[in-house]
Amino acid sequence: MGTENHDNFSLRKTPIELRIIHFVVDSFCIHILVKFLGQRLKEEIGLAFAKIYLKVSHFFYPRDPNEDSYFPELSWSDIYLYPFLSGFIETWLPLSIFSLVYFTTLESLFQSTIGKAFTGSKVLNNSYEKCGTVQILRRSLIRVIPFEYVSFLFENGQWHDKWSKTIVVQKKHKFI
Repeated sequence: MGTENHDNFSLRKTPIELRIIHFVVDSFCIHILVKFLGQRLKEEIGLAFAKIYLKVSHFFYPRDPNEDSYFPELSWSDIYLYPFLSGFIETWLPLSIFSLVYFTTLESLFQSTIGKAFTGSKVLNNSYEKCGTVQILRRSLIRVIPFEYVSFLFENGQWHDKWSKTIVVQKKHKFI
């Protein structure tokens, strides 16, 4: 599965050094999207999470409705758990949503992302054919798994390639 020959070029599996460049460039693009488009989304997610959290915490820790204080007595979970969970949700969820949209859209339409286009790479299935939308969506969903981005350190191939049965290849032009 190292090289697939075509008329004027051959496809070879993209080396890990270039995959790291893909990761850095695509991560930068996603963070730019989150920075400019995601602030409102982060605010809405944070507000919704706070409302849900307060309803759940009031269920488990009922408060006196006749209490004069605007700030009722805070519980352990109000002080320690909420900031941890809200920070996680406000950061992880927008990044995950934008990652899904970014990778699914670009890889479905162009077989490449900005990072892959930068190195002349593209995504194909294991038969060196264009991937279907469902296969690209599966690949994108797997990327959301925490620590997936370091999976190349532990196994032969990254989880999003291995589990979605895809491969990232680079065109190498033949010169006569």
